[in-house]
Amino acid sequence: MEKITPFKDASTAISSLDNGGRFYNVFTRSQDDMISLAEVGKVAGLFLGKQKEMLYLELALTGLSDADKAIVQQKFDSDLADSYAKFKALRLSPAEIASKGIISSNVILSGIPKLVNSGTRLKGFILVPAGPAFTMLPISEIYDTYELSDPTGTAHFLIVTEKDKEKLPEQLITVGGILKESRDNDDAPADLFVEVSYYLA
Repeated sequence: MEKITPFKDASTAISSLDNGGRFYNVFTRSQDDMISLAEVGKVAGLFLGKQKEMLYLELALTGLSDADKAIVQQKFDSDLADSYAKFKALRLSPAEIASKGIISSNVILSGIPKLVNSGTRLKGFILVPAGPAFTMLPISEIYDTYELSDPTGTAHFLIVTEKDKEKLPEQLITVGGILKESRDNDDAPADLFVEVSYYLA
């Protein structure tokens, strides 16, 4: 999980994003008036993962006016434009996400996080790589769990961050992540939660 500082204007966003990508991205050029997936990946610090790159890009552009966003989006190459549309995040409130969220999709939520006991709130398991195979670990061993409340405190939703990352501040923030579900067993109802990748404070 990383804190993102959104771009303030279109020229700053274009200058940062039109960066040529990494040294092995031989077909991308810096400041060529075209922004590619490889260039977004470089700014986001990611090597693979279009879905997460698009979440980063969407959150990084949140500080721009609609007119400035349009200017930046005109610089997207066709692959980036297609990925941006495909992985567009749903902007939902904590009250809406359970009914309107789509499993495995990008979501953006705003609220006040409060750290809660992971073991009592999320009882499911998650598959993690272990050499050439996968093993099941309790969610509570991998993630810190938070209850994200809307500003009025009337609606709550569970979000998680990796345990080895910094703790979220207990103040109004915006988080971006992927909506997931877990089950304690096949007959149990699913627990929904957002695995947070980025936040704005």
